[in-house]
Amino acid sequence: LYKDLIVMKDFKKGIYGDAHGCFFHPQGSEQWYFIHLEYGRSGTNRQSWAQKVEFNSNGTIQPIQLTTRGVGAIRPPADPAGPNLALGKKATASSTQPDFWVPPINDPGLNRTEGYAPTNALDGSYGSRWLAAEADKSVWYQLDLGKVQAIQRTELYFVQPTQGHAYRLEFSTDGRKWQPYGGQEALRVQSPQTDRNTVRARYLRLTILKGTPGLWEFRVY
Repeated sequence: LYKDLIVMKDFKKGIYGDAHGCFFHPQGSEQWYFIHLEYGRSGTNRQSWAQKVEFNSNGTIQPIQLTTRGVGAIRPPADPAGPNLALGKKATASSTQPDFWVPPINDPGLNRTEGYAPTNALDGSYGSRWLAAEADKSVWYQLDLGKVQAIQRTELYFVQPTQGHAYRLEFSTDGRKWQPYGGQEALRVQSPQTDRNTVRARYLRLTILKGTPGLWEFRVY
């Protein structure tokens, strides 16, 4: 029954959807990719994923191994940033939105709960995020790099970036004395929101002034 299927959801791996698939290959490359939507909150909040496509010797498509990590950059970036210093580090926040049970549509096996812990913005995945509680009127997010390091650039990937964000970003070596690093007072529609400032810091504290209070990713270089 399933011999001709090339993609299937896999609840054990956290693959809950493979909808609206399409294929492409970069100009000048023979490598093909499969792009699909991951199941969101039963609405428009979905993430796009990219997977490699491999072929059998007779030209047929091999079953595509779906992952939550994607394929990474397919070309070297024009502006190499170096390693993300925030990846896998510790974070705290003024609040965290409660876990959300995603109601299944048609498939009762899709029993999934989304969590919104602050560390979700430091895991290198656009499939997870930190969200502040809806009642939080003074939203802040604090990152601990583990030790004092030289940093030159930060990238903030806010939730719902098309609505714009205003924020204040500060840095500290000890978590007590803070100095300005970046941000803007007026709403700006951009993703990522990038700040450049060469400093030495262990802690970075983000205060969200306007816009949806949440982050897909917080990167530091």
